[in-house]
Amino acid sequence: MGNTESAIVGDYGNAGLGERILSKLQSFGMDTDNLTQEMLAEVDHIHGGGYLNTTEHAGLVKLEPEMAVLDIGCGIGGPARYFANAFGCRVTGIDLTEEYVNVAAMLTERCGLGDRVEFKCANALDLPFDDASFDVVFCLNVTMNIEDRTGFYAEVQPHLKKL
Repeated sequence: MGNTESAIVGDYGNAGLGERILSKLQSFGMDTDNLTQEMLAEVDHIHGGGYLNTTEHAGLVKLEPEMAVLDIGCGIGGPARYFANAFGCRVTGIDLTEEYVNVAAMLTERCGLGDRVEFKCANALDLPFDDASFDVVFCLNVTMNIEDRTGFYAEVQPHLKKL
């Protein structure tokens, strides 16, 4: 892992995050074994603009149930769960921070969306997918952490299906 990636993981990685989230939700009286995307919506979109920003971006694209969506910089999975829940599409989320990926997977299972959403610890500059794997790619605010934007877009482009 390079210096930039290490700095990002160091800044954002936070052991025990999942337990803290579940504890806080329980303190509000939520049944954490039976969560929904809607219950988490106001807290799990950890990018500028939050849930509203996610819904606005989703409105810019005509998402369909048969589509495969890639969420780069997925954080704890809020946008990925929203896309799958609201549009029925299959979503893969990636993030550099393993703790985020683990929390995203745990929350997704508790929301009953594990059949449509998966998460991987991966680098946006070295995507571990076959070419033409995705119909749509979202990268909500993650590009602010990527110095090599030309390299980023060059890496993403082959992974998109041709329309």
